[in-house]
Amino acid sequence: MEIGSLIRIALNAGAEKLFHEEMPLQAGDLLRLKVIDVRENNRALVDFGNFRALAEVGFPVSAGAELTVKVIDTKGQLRLTLVTAGAETATAPAAAEPVRPFAAHSLTQLRLQLEQVAEVIARPSGQPVSPAVRSAIEELRLFLEPLQTDAGAALTTPRVRSLCEDSGIFFEKRLEIALSRAAAAGDPAGPPPADHPQVRRILAEDLKARLSAIMHLFESQAADLPAAGSRAAAAFVTTADELLNEIVRQQERIAARRDEADAFQVIHFSLPLKDAGEGARLKIGYPSRRQGATREGFRAALLLALDRLGPTRIDLFMLERSLTLTFFVTSRKAQETVEAHAGDLTPTLETLFDNVSVSVCVSGQKIADFEYEDQLPAGGRRLDVRA
Repeated sequence: MEIGSLIRIALNAGAEKLFHEEMPLQAGDLLRLKVIDVRENNRALVDFGNFRALAEVGFPVSAGAELTVKVIDTKGQLRLTLVTAGAETATAPAAAEPVRPFAAHSLTQLRLQLEQVAEVIARPSGQPVSPAVRSAIEELRLFLEPLQTDAGAALTTPRVRSLCEDSGIFFEKRLEIALSRAAAAGDPAGPPPADHPQVRRILAEDLKARLSAIMHLFESQAADLPAAGSRAAAAFVTTADELLNEIVRQQERIAARRDEADAFQVIHFSLPLKDAGEGARLKIGYPSRRQGATREGFRAALLLALDRLGPTRIDLFMLERSLTLTFFVTSRKAQETVEAHAGDLTPTLETLFDNVSVSVCVSGQKIADFEYEDQLPAGGRRLDVRA
């Protein structure tokens, strides 16, 4: 994986505010910078003309060098990529953001607010609430329940799949496909496509559909809720509305990149874990050309913040009935721990795959690269989990 064209500048809250006041930037902007001084550990002091910053540079530079760079991201960490000579006027595609997840704490906040509503309406002195409201609350609460890390693959795998597939960002596309299939296979004298089991399942279980439905219930039946329940429901509706807006933004980014030539589009997800504030971060390379996917295999990467092992990344590559797992950890001790338990993992996987390969590497850089390696570097070549 080539990441050597990247320049990163960490911005704290004060520096970010100052930077944006001095240089209002957005992804795709081209900048000229000058290297003032080269420090240890791939760091350099760079000058943008009216702003200087200490940057982490992924390629060799020398004091006095003048570079053209393209802005990739400006939030929290300014990420730039080197533009080679002549590429400023080339017709290469603009830098495109990977489809980022909403944070795991947003799902946690939503679940806690939902539990507050449920607690209020369950009180004996409370007003009777319709079964539809109670059922919607309980079903969504179960969907948002954090993953149990010790539940085993048989229970965890379908939950992870549901959290990704039913995350809301695929809602309309999946519904369109299900309706088309139901219409094609339907009996003219039978039920309409909207009553097809798969269509009903999507409408009942997709997060975007769930949020819209329960918000409508809370708003239409607000008069039936006790005062405390009404306040809790209003807080839930506000959070749910913010989450729906974020889902729409994710869908817009997917649509904007639909016609790109890349075989994969990388989408990030947040998976809530029990007693883990950051949860787990998962990214999957979805094939945009299904015919090429079977030749190139399927890839995903998972980033975990573990109490004992520390930050841990797992890259997965599946080709037909072969699976390769690569663990990246930050210390030799963590490597030895994972290697000691890898033998417990292999037998389970061998029941699903003909060939299983597990390796463990110490690489803090690969863990740090998880966030941005599927960006567009110089020359328009995408970096993704296929490399």
